[in-house]
Amino acid sequence: MKLTNLEKENLIKDYLDGATWNELCSKYRTNTNTIHKILTKNNISKNRIQENSWSKEKQALFIDMYTKNCTYQEMYKALNCKGGTLTYWVHKLNLPMRGSGRNNNYPNKFLEGSPESDYWLGYIFADGHVNYVPKKGRGEIYLCSEKEEVVLKFKKWYDNIPSISRQKYILKDGTVKYLYKAIICDTNIAKWFRTELNVENKKHHTLNPNCKINWDIIRGFFDGDGSSSKGEWQLKSCSKIWLERIKKYIDSFNIETLLKISYLDCWGLFAYKKSEALKIATLMYSNKYYCHEYKYNNFFEPCTSNSAVKTE
Repeated sequence: MKLTNLEKENLIKDYLDGATWNELCSKYRTNTNTIHKILTKNNISKNRIQENSWSKEKQALFIDMYTKNCTYQEMYKALNCKGGTLTYWVHKLNLPMRGSGRNNNYPNKFLEGSPESDYWLGYIFADGHVNYVPKKGRGEIYLCSEKEEVVLKFKKWYDNIPSISRQKYILKDGTVKYLYKAIICDTNIAKWFRTELNVENKKHHTLNPNCKINWDIIRGFFDGDGSSSKGEWQLKSCSKIWLERIKKYIDSFNIETLLKISYLDCWGLFAYKKSEALKIATLMYSNKYYCHEYKYNNFFEPCTSNSAVKTE
């Protein structure tokens, strides 16, 4: 079927916007040889995209959406293009690739040594994961929570760099819940966690980070893997040595705690006395801004009242 001049112009436009050869063949009822001739005659690169195929405004929109971690589906729709086009412009505009973490070179905000960075370190020690694979030159870290506001707060603190994912799961009673993750894909940061902090990929039983313990780290760990009930306080971990270190630190403040097996191979660090839990709450929340508000409201208040509230 012979194409009209208008159809040829539309075909070229669709091609530059990222349409695949199969899509063009189907839409214009033609074959690859005809498309090849049209592109060649119009001096269009077979590498698909010419430098001037996107306007400055469209490039600016792409950069804005990409750096804000919009999903590819959102960018496909807004920019009217396909995956190959986005990949081209990622390289063309020298933007960091997503997913692999190979060359992102993000700043390591955990080196700040601030109350905020210590808090998020503690949270990752509890409810986070490090994946560093040196042979493949890739790595990532993430923290997770059932509370979306937690991962959004972390994303904001980390200059909106982490991407957010949501995983649906169903309990035995049929209840539908979601697990949110804030993910940083960067080999250098993952390597720092592994080699400098001594946090292994599978850290559950071996967690013993190379860092000084403070109340910001403890508060982060509590928000990730702590609980309270009726004014009592508890941390839990499969790493006994990590909880022993925390116990030693807390004991230095003349606070009475008990370390024992909680269930199966999981250890628990407890402050059963309300007076001791109150001491922990006072020190742990001296910097209240960075904390899980739900756990704060259901731990600190019961410590100072006769409330019988339980939080996990």
